[in-house]
Amino acid sequence: MRLTDPLKAALETLSTGHDPVLRDLAAGLLDGRIRLADVTTSAPARPRLQQAIDGYADWRASLSEEEFAKLVGDAQHTVAKLRCRTAADGTGHA
Repeated sequence: MRLTDPLKAALETLSTGHDPVLRDLAAGLLDGRIRLADVTTSAPARPRLQQAIDGYADWRASLSEEEFAKLVGDAQHTVAKLRCRTAADGTGHA
């Protein structure tokens, strides 16, 4: 699994989502019309991205340190399993 695979997967999900601005932004990033560095200067996308960031910050603040540590541990365990599976099938891709 390459480092960019999760980003690509997230963009593919956004490119088929319900928000037309984020859908177009994701599609543009995927097909190379938009550079990642240009995302922060996109006036239509900025409020939506800020809303998502604020939502994450609110969610994170609602968790105790123990809850967050458990989520991180669960995610690390999942990544380790995917790496083992990827190594076992010899493809290099999860």
